[in-house]
Amino acid sequence: MTETIKVLIDHIDPVEGIKNNILPAIRRIDLTLGSRFPDLNIKYYPSYFVDKIKGKWVYPIIISNLNYMHWLFQYQPATVFGDNEYDKDSSSDIFSLIPNKVAKAYKQGNGIIMIFIFEPLPLNSSIENFKNILESSSIYKNIRILSLHYVNCANFIPSCTAIWTDQLDNFSVKGRKHKPNYLEKEDNRYFSCFLMNYKESDERKKLLLFLEKSKFLSKGFVTAEHKAKNLSYNQIKFKNSNLIFEDLDIEDTLNKVALNIIPEGEFNSPGDPYLAEKVYRCFKYKKPFIFIGRARTLKYLRKLGYKTFSPVINEEYDTIENSNKRLKYIFTEINRLVSNNIDIQELKNICEHNYHLYYKIINDSNKRLYRDIVND
Repeated sequence: MTETIKVLIDHIDPVEGIKNNILPAIRRIDLTLGSRFPDLNIKYYPSYFVDKIKGKWVYPIIISNLNYMHWLFQYQPATVFGDNEYDKDSSSDIFSLIPNKVAKAYKQGNGIIMIFIFEPLPLNSSIENFKNILESSSIYKNIRILSLHYVNCANFIPSCTAIWTDQLDNFSVKGRKHKPNYLEKEDNRYFSCFLMNYKESDERKKLLLFLEKSKFLSKGFVTAEHKAKNLSYNQIKFKNSNLIFEDLDIEDTLNKVALNIIPEGEFNSPGDPYLAEKVYRCFKYKKPFIFIGRARTLKYLRKLGYKTFSPVINEEYDTIENSNKRLKYIFTEINRLVSNNIDIQELKNICEHNYHLYYKIINDSNKRLYRDIVND
């Protein structure tokens, strides 16, 4: 029998259906939950009737803009509901924003407030402050945070369980009119690089221009929105749109390459490392990678128990704080690997280790999370 989670929704529109709770967000809560919990039966209830619901329930919130964090958690511990810690009025945090009936039912201990944060926190201090707030009062004990960070705090669920499965398989298909290309007629190539959103950052534009200048486009499977036909950076125009792809199926592509080049966001940020779908899909599909993101991310991975690819891949770039120097170092290593077609088959055992650890963390975390939210 399929296990069930009961989800509270403030507004279920008769025409448009389920609306996100409290905050506007690009991601729809019903799609997020459906993808995050594909093995569960999800039942939605109007939050107004929370006092009629028997068993455990979940009140979900999606945060797609970190500015909203200040609305949900203040630096003073919240107290709600009256004379004791649960019974005083709160006018400055999450309990002032959720419906009063939900806040009162939360007091009874059957409910979980589940918050999805799809943006990385910007500074190390932000994570510590967030953790300190949550641990400062027992009021927050039944709040679960699914974020892109691993945080040593009972409220946080490891980041690999925050990512919905569609993002690993082919997130790029969602919201687009075209379907991804498959590569049945293509021979294997050395590397892949998924750059659909290349316009988001300068380092992604530089990466495309570097691959073009180095004559590497035909040695890899590279994607970019509209084939980067309008790309221009520092008066240098991208000219070889015919050598790249509009969009590719992720699994099919990774199975045809030796190496994946990951263009992650927040490249210039000094904040704490985080992990998102681009790294996890390499674990899932057992693929070595070069990471173009925040400094010290590879060190962070090793701290979590994953293995990285040194010395076969020179990973000194991970230690370089200066973003311009780090990017140049990364380009140098890509040039060495691709130009010489370096054999990286010996990294197979590392990829196997990462694959198994990835799924172990997911399974262990799900067991803990499901105890909180599942109704048999």
